[in-house]
Amino acid sequence: MISDPPKAKKPNSSPLATSSSDLKIKVAEYDYCPMWLRKISFPLTKFRPSTGKLMKLMIFDIDGTLTNTQYIEDQCFKQAFLEVLGIDITKQEWHTLTHVTDWGITMEIYQRELTKEIPDKLLKAFENRFVENLKWAVRSDPSQFQEVPGASAFVHRLLVNPGYGLAIATGAWSRSAHIKLNAIGIPFQQLPFSSSDDLFQGKTF
Repeated sequence: MISDPPKAKKPNSSPLATSSSDLKIKVAEYDYCPMWLRKISFPLTKFRPSTGKLMKLMIFDIDGTLTNTQYIEDQCFKQAFLEVLGIDITKQEWHTLTHVTDWGITMEIYQRELTKEIPDKLLKAFENRFVENLKWAVRSDPSQFQEVPGASAFVHRLLVNPGYGLAIATGAWSRSAHIKLNAIGIPFQQLPFSSSDDLFQGKTF
């Protein structure tokens, strides 16, 4: 659910990063593939402009990179754990877990608490409840779903820049990720997108 941000280096200079004084996003160009992204592939043909030149590919995580939704997401996740699985994880500290994806965290905690693997149907029921909790939260108080300052504007600037290709890779389930991105106005539908669902099913872009 909450993933550790990849290590990154700043590019030498970027007009995208400095053209707006209120833009607080730092441009990061990753020169390695994080552990949880190693099964994800991005066909380069998706990132060739009409000139035939390769574009610079920027891959964004969501939590803490585009959205500031960790608190409400934690509450919805922990509530669903109690409602569906009957396990109280109110005091769970995420950094103590081995896994960082929604699917992996759920599997790990369930196995730790009940010493058995979670059945697929129960896992799906938990995911459904978690998503419903998020939907209720965004309807009841949209202010709980904030962007990282400047994130939406930055993404929209990149979308119209022919020198860049964008993609999103997150440890969240796709439906919960869509709720968060919709809340801050990120048009994820037109971007290559990988989530916890894809890692579970062994898919690539």
